[in-house]
Amino acid sequence: MAALFPSYVITVLELFRKHGFEAYVVGGAVRDLLCGKHPHDYDIVTSARPEETRRLCKGAGLSVVENLGENFGVLVLLVEGRAVEVAAYRKEVYGTDAHRPSGVAYCQTLEEDLARRDFTVNAMAMDLAGNLTDPYSGQRDLEHHVLRVVGSPSDRFSEDALRMFRACRFVAQLGFLPEAGILPAIKAEAPRAKGLSLSRVKAELHKLLRAPYAGQGMNLMVQSGLAGMSCRIKKEGTYESVPILPELLDLVGVPQNPRFHPFDVWGHIWHALDHSDGSLTLGWAILLHDVGKGRKGVRGIRPDGMPSDHGHDKVGKAMAESILHRLGENGALVNRVAFLVGNHMHFGPARFLPDAALWRWLRKEARSGAFRCTKDLQEAFRELGTLCLADMAGTTASGGSEGPTIATTASAESQALARHFADQLFLMAGTMPVHTADLAISGRDLIAAGIPQRVLKRLLPLLLSRVQDRNLSNTPEALQRAADIWWKKEKEKGPTS
Repeated sequence: MAALFPSYVITVLELFRKHGFEAYVVGGAVRDLLCGKHPHDYDIVTSARPEETRRLCKGAGLSVVENLGENFGVLVLLVEGRAVEVAAYRKEVYGTDAHRPSGVAYCQTLEEDLARRDFTVNAMAMDLAGNLTDPYSGQRDLEHHVLRVVGSPSDRFSEDALRMFRACRFVAQLGFLPEAGILPAIKAEAPRAKGLSLSRVKAELHKLLRAPYAGQGMNLMVQSGLAGMSCRIKKEGTYESVPILPELLDLVGVPQNPRFHPFDVWGHIWHALDHSDGSLTLGWAILLHDVGKGRKGVRGIRPDGMPSDHGHDKVGKAMAESILHRLGENGALVNRVAFLVGNHMHFGPARFLPDAALWRWLRKEARSGAFRCTKDLQEAFRELGTLCLADMAGTTASGGSEGPTIATTASAESQALARHFADQLFLMAGTMPVHTADLAISGRDLIAAGIPQRVLKRLLPLLLSRVQDRNLSNTPEALQRAADIWWKKEKEKGPTS
């Protein structure tokens, strides 16, 4: 069973065993192994205290690269070029603010250590021989796809408010149903989020949005009211309150035309979110693509009495920018998500446009200043295609209560056509130059062909514009001919050129 673990983990486990200490792989690595997954990292707990671990490492020639032993009983070792976190058996001590452990108290047994953990699927340990220690039936919960808290959900969430966000994140990562007590406990303890730092909350949000069942995890965050809470950030020595995602709560129960949408606005979003590609950009874009629906000035009523939300893409773009800036996301991410939200309604109608019209759309974006190069533009349109396919999947998902609809009866053929169009748009974007560096000829090439360097600042943008206008091919031969003709005309104009 030792083959369960990589060699650098075996090295650490054997080191402790050789010197008479207990040592176990614990937490997420055990969970992943039992699920048939390859763990990304391994955490080890041991009966050895930090000072004893340091002594053993010194004798074995292992480096301690991080020392949190004094406060948290944790050392990070460098073994075969890999970082391994080693912690002493410990209990967590919580202060009056109950938002993170104020310290640790060492304990004597593995079972005591496991008792402090948040969820049963993370409260399992495995020794070098592969023997499982599972005092809270985490393996059973894995088999039944249930996320269960160790002990009372209210107690665990009141100790550390971040565990509520972790519950949502693990639902997103594992696709498990939360036990019955989790939802009411989060509802009761959600106001405690106000003491959490924005950085801790955002770290959990990022993991959630990248997860394969992101929609399910985010739905728990919304249904519990946790999304409507605030956290805090420290600026110039003073804490400021930062709303997390209250805008999402406004979407719950907002009706849509049942001929096209089997869900309310929020139901559609979280179903679509389960079809993301695992990137943070797409996670945010899918989450916020319909955030403008139902708003004053957007929500209208059609002549047939059905609701409509004309212009929600534009309103949603502005809201997405505001939300992401508020949460401290970087400018590149904000701009890309804004582009995706603002353009997601173009995808459907564009499927029926001729190539010339699609090219005009690409040219407009290429000249907007939002993109650095062709590769950047092409990636944005790849993401747009993925967003719109997820949008379609969220619309055609089963589970609506209205009976058969246009949405739920969409044919596999229509989905295939949408994918084909997304591929077509991606390929076209790959041929649209954004910057003069995207041209098939460089300034150096032109100089070598006899074009003076002093005129390149005028010539290259002209060539770029002609290629973008589709009246010049982006090939070295065509560009060189066009440059030669232009330079000949410039010389004929006289010395002023």
